[in-house]
Amino acid sequence: RLKEQSFRDEERRRGERREEQGKTSSSSRKFLSEVSSQTPSGWMPSDAAGKGEEELRQEVTQLYAALGEARQLNQELTSSMNEMLTRLREKSEGLVAAEQQLEEMRQEVKEGRRA
Repeated sequence: RLKEQSFRDEERRRGERREEQGKTSSSSRKFLSEVSSQTPSGWMPSDAAGKGEEELRQEVTQLYAALGEARQLNQELTSSMNEMLTRLREKSEGLVAAEQQLEEMRQEVKEGRRA
């Protein structure tokens, strides 16, 4: 239980650091706060012993909903990251082409000086 709590604390601190750095999107902050409010802190399977079947079903339903949201957020982040990588690749290719043109111009200038 202590490990679970320390893990949650560390995840919370990481999230706070990301927010401070402006790297956490509003949708991920919303998701994290919703999961935190839905999932009891330090919940362990052994806690289920005293609960009724309906309560357990509700908790499982909430956990599946949170999992679905996490998957959707993961897809959005992956898509966004792929778009950024594509733009970065295009810019990199543009820089390489510009560098080649610059080198060709330098060669032309050198040849012009020789003539």
